[in-house]
Amino acid sequence: MGRITKHKRLRIGLIFTGSSDWVGGLYYIHNIIRSLNKLPEEKKPYLLLIPDWKTPQEYISTFNYPYAEIFSLEKRTLWMRGYYKMFTMLTSKNLFYDWMIRNYDLEWFYPFHDFRKELDSFNEKKISWIYDLQHRLLPELFDKEELLRRETEFSLITSKSKCIVVSSHDSEKHLKYFYPNVRAVIKVLQFVSIIDHIKLIPFPELEKKYLVEKPYFIVSNQFWQHKNHVVVLNAIKLLKEKKREVKIIFTGKESDHRNPEYVKSLKLFVENNGLNKNVKFLGFIPREDQLGLMKEARAVIQPSKFEGWGTVVEDAKTLQKPVILSDINVHREQVGDHGYYFPVDGATELAAIIEMFSDEHFDPILPEVDHEERLYKFAEDFIKIFDCKS
Repeated sequence: MGRITKHKRLRIGLIFTGSSDWVGGLYYIHNIIRSLNKLPEEKKPYLLLIPDWKTPQEYISTFNYPYAEIFSLEKRTLWMRGYYKMFTMLTSKNLFYDWMIRNYDLEWFYPFHDFRKELDSFNEKKISWIYDLQHRLLPELFDKEELLRRETEFSLITSKSKCIVVSSHDSEKHLKYFYPNVRAVIKVLQFVSIIDHIKLIPFPELEKKYLVEKPYFIVSNQFWQHKNHVVVLNAIKLLKEKKREVKIIFTGKESDHRNPEYVKSLKLFVENNGLNKNVKFLGFIPREDQLGLMKEARAVIQPSKFEGWGTVVEDAKTLQKPVILSDINVHREQVGDHGYYFPVDGATELAAIIEMFSDEHFDPILPEVDHEERLYKFAEDFIKIFDCKS
C-alpha cells in the first residue's frame, strides 16, 4: 500500500510491543488496530505497523484495517544497518527513525520506550506507554540488574517524554507518586479486548483435545510469581479437605525468568497434596482455544498481586463471564461492583467463593459492560493521546 493521501490523516508509527514471553503486549497492539475500525472513515488514522526481530510472525497483521501497512524488517538491509551503526559510532546520533519519519511522513511513534541520547532528535514525536510500575511496588521480585534496567528506562521516559500513556488511574497514581518530577502529560487509556466469537473453538473439540470436562474454573495467566497461582492451589486444597471436589484449569506459558523454580514448585504442591484430579496445567495454548475454554468456564479467576490493566479481566468482560478477583485497586477499577473479590493471600475467602459458585443453582453477577460502546470509546481515547497539550 502506498502513502494515504485521500484524507489528511493522523500518521502514526505503531510499534509492536511484547513477544512470545509477554503476549499481553502483542494483544494490546492488536486491540488498538482492530478498535480503530469502529471509527468513522474520516477519523481513522494511518498506521505504519513496526515489528522488531522478536515479534512472532503470526502476530504481525493489519487485521484488514484499511489505512495500515507493515514496515518490513527486510527494508533494514545489511548495508543500511551498517551505515546507521557507523553513523551512530561517529556522531553519537541514530538517524534510522529520522529516515522513517521522512519516508513515511510520520507524526508520532507509539509506544516508544527508548530515550537514549542518540535518539533525542525526535523526542517530540515519541509517546510512551508505561504498562505498570511493578518494580517499584514489588521490588523483591526483581534482581538488581533488572531493577536497574527498569529504573534507568523509566527515569529517561519520565524526564524526556512529551506524553506518557498508562492503562489505569491506579497506574497514573503510582507514576505521579514515584516520579513526582515527571514532565510529560499523562494520559489514561483503558484498553478493551476484542474477541472474534465465531473463531472460538467449540467445547466438544476442546474437551477431546485437552481432556477437560465441566464444570471447571479457569486461570489464564503467564506463570510469573506475582500472578499468584499459589493462592488458588491453597484454596483447592482447603476445599478438598472439606470433601468438596472442584476442577481448575491453568493456561499460560510455564516459565518465569525471575524465578525459574516457580512452576516446578506449583506442580510439586499439586503432587504432594493429592490435587492431580483437581488441577490441569495446559501450558501456552492457541488464543482461540484459551478463550473457548474461558467461555465455557463456571468463572474466570484472576488472583494476581499486581496488574497494570489485566487482559484476562478484559477478556472475561467481553465474553460476559463472571470474574473472581484478588482485591487490588486496579481490579476494582476494571470491574467495580460486578466482581467477586478476595484478599490477595486469602485462600480461605477464595475457597468460599469457589464453593458458592460450585452450586449449580447459583446465579452469578456478570460484569456490566456495553462492549460496542466501550470499544468505540477506546478507539476515540486512543486518538486523543496524540493531543499532548492536556
